[in-house]
Amino acid sequence: MLGFITKFVMQKTQGNIEPELIFFQSIAESMVDSTMKWSSMTQQFITTDTNDDSIQNNVPVITAPYPNKSCMPIPLHTLPVKLSTKKKVCQVCNYEMRPFKWRLVTLCSKHGVRLCTEIVKPRQECLPKLNKKDGTMVTEWSWTCPMEKSCWAKFHEFYQPQGLFNNYFYIHNVEQTCKFSQCIYTSPLYQKNMLH
Repeated sequence: MLGFITKFVMQKTQGNIEPELIFFQSIAESMVDSTMKWSSMTQQFITTDTNDDSIQNNVPVITAPYPNKSCMPIPLHTLPVKLSTKKKVCQVCNYEMRPFKWRLVTLCSKHGVRLCTEIVKPRQECLPKLNKKDGTMVTEWSWTCPMEKSCWAKFHEFYQPQGLFNNYFYIHNVEQTCKFSQCIYTSPLYQKNMLH
């Protein structure tokens, strides 16, 4: 499986595979995780209308139990709860004060954080530029990830090790509610951002 994914990604990216390979490798590793109870997974068909243009009706999807012991990208449309538009945005893009992003956003099954999979430049190199409350431009960016990677990779390699997000995540199937992990406002990384 991993060999097929590697070959597919190599062809799609003309050899620059590192970010995509890491993402797909995490999927493949989860698929062979011996602690995963795949028998508890269900196949279902999504037949409801949706406003996400990346999802087609009647697409078979596999859902995994969550929270999980390994990081697996879970499409938001497979969650057994109805999410408001606000709860579909990438939480790392939101923390970095980027424009809201809804496309290509998945849920990390272990950490309960919504993350996009599109590779983006570091925040200091992107628009819109940020201003402090006094009107001057932001010049200190130590509160953001300095790497050009997807938010999925930035979260797992930078933000999670620095303790930016809590691990309080649950889905209540009966009440049709969920609570995603959130930023810890007292974390040193969050405190460095003088804009919050």
